[in-house]
Amino acid sequence: MVGGARDFGCDVVLLDIGMPGINGYDIARIFRKTYGSAKPLLIAVTAWNRTPDKLMAKAAGFDHHFGKPYVPEELLAVLREIARQA
Repeated sequence: MVGGARDFGCDVVLLDIGMPGINGYDIARIFRKTYGSAKPLLIAVTAWNRTPDKLMAKAAGFDHHFGKPYVPEELLAVLREIARQA
């Protein structure tokens, strides 16, 4: 899973938190342990949108958190800013 992202060389990962088998918090921790904080940028797009969920996402290594239903223009603004900085 994480090795595939490394091989692909992704700059941004959009990740749900509530998934079967392994949750997005655990995947974010794996990414951060593997890559550190530089890359890829981790963005949670999730129904887990309470304040504790957002705090846990930040602690796990997510850079941004969008609660569902999210506003596509807000996500696109973040992605445009990432592209501008690249």
